[in-house]
Amino acid sequence: MKVKSIGFEIKNPNPNINISDVMTMFMNSSSRVHSYADFSRQILMAEKDDYYIGLVLTYKNQKKNLKSTINGGNFKLKVEDLKSDEKIVTFNFFCLKKSNLKGLYLYHHASCSVSSLFSNFQTLSNEYIRRKNKEEITSLGQKASKEEKNAVNEKYNDRLDYKIILTQDSIEELLADFKKIKSACFRFTHIGFSEAPMLAIEEETKNIDVNFSIAPDSRTRTDRLARKISGAYHSVKNIVKAKVVAVDYQDNERFIDILNCPTFFDEYEFDFIAEKVDGLANDNYTENEVVGIIIDQIETGKNSDVFN
Repeated sequence: MKVKSIGFEIKNPNPNINISDVMTMFMNSSSRVHSYADFSRQILMAEKDDYYIGLVLTYKNQKKNLKSTINGGNFKLKVEDLKSDEKIVTFNFFCLKKSNLKGLYLYHHASCSVSSLFSNFQTLSNEYIRRKNKEEITSLGQKASKEEKNAVNEKYNDRLDYKIILTQDSIEELLADFKKIKSACFRFTHIGFSEAPMLAIEEETKNIDVNFSIAPDSRTRTDRLARKISGAYHSVKNIVKAKVVAVDYQDNERFIDILNCPTFFDEYEFDFIAEKVDGLANDNYTENEVVGIIIDQIETGKNSDVFN
């Protein structure tokens, strides 16, 4: 099984939101456990030099574990009972540069997806922004007008943007992991229309945007759509911008920038990473060897320029 490096970044389009305060809130929420029907999740984050270091732990709500032996093509299952204080867990490390909030997330099958991480981040950041919004309205006093309150609300309309930096070779795979794909937009320097009236307009145009709005009954066919979008991206020339609007399994809309990405990020064997986390704990995860591997890839990897 492979552990894949996924590039991502956090963008703050709102000058009224202090991103440092939001990141501090993330760190202060490290002890918080997000509970769901079949699992619970904890997102730990701390500062280390020029980076935010993160660890995502997903605890499965099960008390039995299955193993299998295979002999001569025949299998035999063995059920293990977990002790009362034991849980099956998956882990994900991530590192973010403080200077521009670009970083890498390590993902392997059945662990927390990067889109699920975004959902948790979004929940926390929205809580912070709503609290700031409420405090500012309260400070206006009881006699504040509706216009004054609306002006405060408008200040906090723009929220943080969590963006995947895709590798070109994994476009199809990553898009297929979404619940729905709503649209794909490509910007061209030129298309080369054959019809004279369209060509006349094109000659006066700097860029041409082509937007594909996916039919509602086709949006869940993400495997097929991902294959077609990836094929279009790789085979069509003169593309200067390419974005996809998708929906994750928490029903959050995501904007994926296809073009602004390196050719490859590194992959690792799961066993290579897993053997380095034996003894991992709350008070030592920032010093784990895996963190050093991620930072080395960000700073000196073959695609380190994408993090500048």
